[in-house]
Amino acid sequence: MATTNPTSGSDIPPTEITTSALDPDHLSTPALQNPIPHISIIAGYRPGILGRTLEMHLDHYSKLNGWGADFEADMAVGLSSLIKRLDEPINEAWSAVMAVPAPSLIPGLPQQQQQQQQRVERTVGVIFINGERPDGEAEGVARLRAFIVDESARGLGVGRKLFAAAMEFVRSVGFRECQLYTLRSSVEAIGMYERGGFREVGEKLAEWYGKEHSAVQFSWLRERDEQGGDQVVQDSKAP
Repeated sequence: MATTNPTSGSDIPPTEITTSALDPDHLSTPALQNPIPHISIIAGYRPGILGRTLEMHLDHYSKLNGWGADFEADMAVGLSSLIKRLDEPINEAWSAVMAVPAPSLIPGLPQQQQQQQQRVERTVGVIFINGERPDGEAEGVARLRAFIVDESARGLGVGRKLFAAAMEFVRSVGFRECQLYTLRSSVEAIGMYERGGFREVGEKLAEWYGKEHSAVQFSWLRERDEQGGDQVVQDSKAP
């Protein structure tokens, strides 16, 4: 699935729509075991967005690939830079916030605090668009980065909603192309990208944090999108 490059280069491992576990402390109370969650997609900076993004990625990739401190540090540097530039109109971030009903009554808790406890909110997915290109690269090209969905939000359409919000932004800003990198093993994410108009344009083997991985580059083109997408699929791999 789409990958978020912790830094701008394709040699940095991609991130994808994937999953991580919700804090067990939040799942231990009866009120949160079978709630009906409400998901909101919120654009822009939110306090804690960097920490939560890192937490979800580390939870997933530490188990999947054994990535640890070096991966976390590299990703933190790249995303910190982007977050500082979210005030630029060509950069944006979206958070999927899950609100779960909390207990309606907690014995001994003052009424004011009871009201504050009515809903428990937690970020369960993020996606970023970086519209600024490094020096020397073409303008009008966006990069989709740091796309991830928490395991607790699987099956709720969170990934689809985040992806749709990001691509609506790409279209509205007027980018002519959007690029992303992902792992070949991310079959589910790749399917989402292809259904969204992305086409594979390259692949290479690279060593990330001590292991070799197959990194796949995908590209969305405005011209192809406006022509109906599948009509020019074969052209997407042309040199």
